Amino acid sequence: MSVLVAGVAGFIGRHGARALLARGEAVMGIDNFSAYYDPILKFARLKPLREAQGFTFLEADVADREQLARVIQEIAESGFPLIGVIHSAGVAHDAVMGNLTAEDLRRVFRPKVTGAWNLHILPHDHPLDYLLRVPTTCSAAPPIASP
Repeated sequence: MSVLVAGVAGFIGRHGARALLARGEAVMGIDNFSAYYDPILKFARLKPLREAQGFTFLEADVADREQLARVIQEIAESGFPLIGVIHSAGVAHDAVMGNLTAEDLRRVFRPKVTGAWNLHILPHDHPLDYLLRVPTTCSAAPPIASP
């Protein structure tokens, strides 16, 4: 059985992938290496996962439908049926809500909203046991003390 973890190089995704691997699940992790988060940190978080048996990583943007379709196809060809999806990809933007621009909102909501939609429609040929969308309230509601 295989589980797709989107945002696997993030804090939540990495811990989710580790728990799944400990249970004996095969994990296909995806993440992108945009300039938003330090790629060195993401590579460091991925290193122990990449050394784990049952883990495969593909660089992909969950909000890019074509990239995600290729990931789903690769899982289908792996011989491990896709049984679950964990969507933990996201982007935070620390700003007072009244100061957010349309571009800020697009950047924050793209991985969560567009990514969630893609993860909802693309695995349609795979009867999933679960699709877990991990909320990241910090990406939409910054601390009140933010400048």
